[in-house]
Amino acid sequence: MRDFLPEYAAGSLDPENKAQVEAHLPHCPTCRADLAAWQALTSNEVPPADLISQVLIRSALTPVTPTQRRRVFTLLAKELRLVRPSLLAASAIVLGIGVLLTTAQADGLTLIAPIVAAVGVGAVAGPHRDPAYELIATTPTSPRLIILARLTLIFGYDLTLALAATALPARPLITTWLGPMALLSALTLLLAVLAGTEVAIGAALLLWSLRVLAGSAFAHAAGLPALIRATWATNPTTLTAALALAAAAAIAAGREPLRRPRATHLA
Repeated sequence: MRDFLPEYAAGSLDPENKAQVEAHLPHCPTCRADLAAWQALTSNEVPPADLISQVLIRSALTPVTPTQRRRVFTLLAKELRLVRPSLLAASAIVLGIGVLLTTAQADGLTLIAPIVAAVGVGAVAGPHRDPAYELIATTPTSPRLIILARLTLIFGYDLTLALAATALPARPLITTWLGPMALLSALTLLLAVLAGTEVAIGAALLLWSLRVLAGSAFAHAAGLPALIRATWATNPTTLTAALALAAAAAIAAGREPLRRPRATHLA
């Protein structure tokens, strides 16, 4: 519902969604407060920086109700049903190969975990291959929530598998793969939303191939290979960039219409 508040405050929301907002507001003090903030912004009564600060603080301090918690778990459970079991099985198998390689080569899991997570995220985030696209487009559930739910499911699944691998005797360090895994997955998610699954996965494979080359064939080279290795490292900058890219993907997913070159199986 909060996605509609800026347009409602500006008077540009379509009649159907406007009616939903007006029916919702009497029962939700948080949305009423947020609406008042957006109305203040449209009337130039509050500086934008102060408004953003107020909204963020209010959102952080607002407790999650049991009803909201149940809705989150319900959404995750329903989205999980749309994830193909073959995708989960393939992720587990490939990560298992990475663990086996780690016993012979220290960076086996480091090289495999990021691209496995990125391909999984790209496969479920792009509208071009979404089996439930038309149904989602006609429901009041925000596309942003759906994208974040799928990111949570796939990235969380692959993260759990990779963390389990760190408990094995080979013990690959978390810091060797966590940053690259988060950054590559977030970038793939954004590309999948903007350009489709094929483009996103292709870009992820290309970028990660360059990282593998920079860390193997050009392991001791300076210049561009060194810059590539530094980019795909685990540090505050990498993790912050991953969060920013994931947020950008969620924002982009909420914009309609999504590009749709052909109908899916419902046509």
